[in-house]
Amino acid sequence: MRLRYSKTIVDIPYIHKGIIPLGMSTENNILIWKSYPSISDSLIITSKVGRGKSIILRNIYYFISLGGRPVVVYDWEGEDHKLSNYVNAKYVNKPEGMIRGRVDNSKYYYYGKKGERFEKRIRPNIRSYQVDELGALGFSPSGAKELRNIFKNNLEIKDFETLLDVCEDLPVGVGKGSINFSTKQGLIRGLVHLMSEDIFVLDSKEEFSIVPLLEQGLNLFFNFSGNVGLARVEIMRQMNQVIEWRKEKPSLTAPAIVFEEADALFPKTPRAEEKPLVLKGINYLLRGRKLSLAQYYCCPSFANLNPKIGSGSNEMILGQMEGKDLNALNDLKKDEFLLAKVRRLKYNRHKGEREFIYINELGNQFVFKPFECPQRYHEE
Repeated sequence: MRLRYSKTIVDIPYIHKGIIPLGMSTENNILIWKSYPSISDSLIITSKVGRGKSIILRNIYYFISLGGRPVVVYDWEGEDHKLSNYVNAKYVNKPEGMIRGRVDNSKYYYYGKKGERFEKRIRPNIRSYQVDELGALGFSPSGAKELRNIFKNNLEIKDFETLLDVCEDLPVGVGKGSINFSTKQGLIRGLVHLMSEDIFVLDSKEEFSIVPLLEQGLNLFFNFSGNVGLARVEIMRQMNQVIEWRKEKPSLTAPAIVFEEADALFPKTPRAEEKPLVLKGINYLLRGRKLSLAQYYCCPSFANLNPKIGSGSNEMILGQMEGKDLNALNDLKKDEFLLAKVRRLKYNRHKGEREFIYINELGNQFVFKPFECPQRYHEE
């Protein structure tokens, strides 16, 4: 198999066959693999915390990157995927023929105060944020609207100290030009918090676009330092850029998009302030599949993941699951035999034993012991 967008795949193990190795079957010790995503693809990996689902995810996108398809990894907690910059020093149980490695041809970015030495900082322009996006940062609807008005009427504001002074001088009352007391206090608290986090700027000098990087074929990693609201806003903005780019240039290679802790990004029951962006995000993801984007979701709670993502995914990899997650799986699959398999999955961290089930797009089920990933990984 020759992938039309790959530069050199002939000598790469597995990729030249169009497959990604997942692990070895616990039944007969044969290789369990999934197809390399030459077009659109969608996969959910879910299990209890600490079972190694992120290691499987990283193994998958490592092989995708080897095939020449760029990967974009969104890690809102910022704990695991920056480690793809390093090789795995304890690389055992590896796919045959593979050596320790890192995800090459990559750029790493972070939001917030402090990143790794190899990560480049992104500072969004908060002036460009709309009401629903400001709501995702914790502002009330009235506070977000007031902040938008301040930006519109005070173009000369260049720093957050001046912005805070303007907010503190807002008249309190019920008439035109006045602001509710609780709205004012909430607005001030929100700005003070943003200033302490040092995430934003008030101009477009540092404006970031993902499209030029994708056109270079780069693999991209984004660390949001534990700020899920910020992550949701920035990811949706980037997804919009990607979708418009795909519509304009469909002949270029579509990236594979990876979402870590996806149940927090796209929850089943979002709060009122989260709902607009969650629904917008799910719409972007569904549109992205029609534009050949590959999408991979990793989450510790299947029950908390928005069901539109679960029902729209072609494949699943399942580890040990909590009771509520098993119930959610049963609601989706209606397969008691599968649930019995999941309940029997083994895990022993001291012996290095862990089992998962791979369900491919044809519905076939394979219990396997997963390979370790070539990059360094976070140890629980």
